[in-house]
Amino acid sequence: MIFIRYNDKFEIELIHNMPFDEINGLGKTREELLKEGALVSEIPNIEVPSDKLAIYKYNPENNTVYCELIDRPLTLEELNAKNIAGLTLENKAQDDLINISMCATDEIFTMIEPLLAQATNITKGGSKMIDLYVAMVMRELKTIDEVPARYREEVKRILAQLEK
Repeated sequence: MIFIRYNDKFEIELIHNMPFDEINGLGKTREELLKEGALVSEIPNIEVPSDKLAIYKYNPENNTVYCELIDRPLTLEELNAKNIAGLTLENKAQDDLINISMCATDEIFTMIEPLLAQATNITKGGSKMIDLYVAMVMRELKTIDEVPARYREEVKRILAQLEK
């Protein structure tokens, strides 16, 4: 006989394979053990997948033990890897949005630049557009040859400084 102790949910908390053994036994009578738990004839031996945990339970109706498999909690390393993967995807999505915004700003500026130049007689652009083109070249959204000629030399100069 095998002695088992279980909680109020019938989850097995203790298994003793030789409860009546003179040397390794529990030193209690059958009646004393039955007050603390149950005596069963066998414990099922099942193969547990690596992503599961086995919860052994007692069925008092037929005096048997059965096993429920539950999902194993993630280890700290697995949890960190999952979080990093999620953050990587979020960062990629944010980078894509930044790239789209930069391209849209460039398109809008390209459309209105002639109007601005006519209306205000501007001959040299502002630093915000230069900053935009520097960032676009760095992100490989534009090549230096695609930068408008009026900004190209300043963008080249800034990129050269950033490489140092």
